[in-house]
Amino acid sequence: KGSENYCFLLIASPSDAYYTAPIKVMVEREHSRAAKGGTGAEKVGGNYAGSLQATGRSIGAGFDQPLWLDAATGTNIEELSGMNFAAIVDGALHTPALSGTILPGITRSQGMDVVERTMPIDELLRDIETGRCSELFACGTAAIISPIAEIGDTETRQTPKDINKVAKALKDALLGIQEGRKSDTFGWMADAADVDALTRRLNG
Repeated sequence: KGSENYCFLLIASPSDAYYTAPIKVMVEREHSRAAKGGTGAEKVGGNYAGSLQATGRSIGAGFDQPLWLDAATGTNIEELSGMNFAAIVDGALHTPALSGTILPGITRSQGMDVVERTMPIDELLRDIETGRCSELFACGTAAIISPIAEIGDTETRQTPKDINKVAKALKDALLGIQEGRKSDTFGWMADAADVDALTRRLNG
């Protein structure tokens, strides 16, 4: 049964960059990370444990991360194991719509049109081949922005036309806010010396 007593711990520690170079992602067609009714849309440790086997297999095949598809049909893109997924298609930023199985992300646009939609993997691969999809990247609070240099599986691999073009602009903007070099128009940051402001934020 669930615990009757809990201890809430808040741990603050620095985090190094997840990846220092553009990553390669393998489309995971055999296993699923999360299904409706589960905890895929929550920040839960078990979500990451469930991805370890597929991650190991993708690394063994020469990739860095698996790209998860939906559990119901195995045809639509969801996210990577620790990051949201985005593609530049026809000049707009496309990202999978929330489905109850992926974490909601906030890293979206730099003055670009944003399209949140169901994203069939086979359609995306065709769009890369024809050039409609020019760039891929992953994003997350800790991972920041990770450009994707290659996508595929054990049989085929594709490289988008642009690597780290839009991704770099987004990363520079996000880091600028996080490091206090750019104006925070989203209300994400708080002055660590302002105890009252921090207390209000924690008490929500």
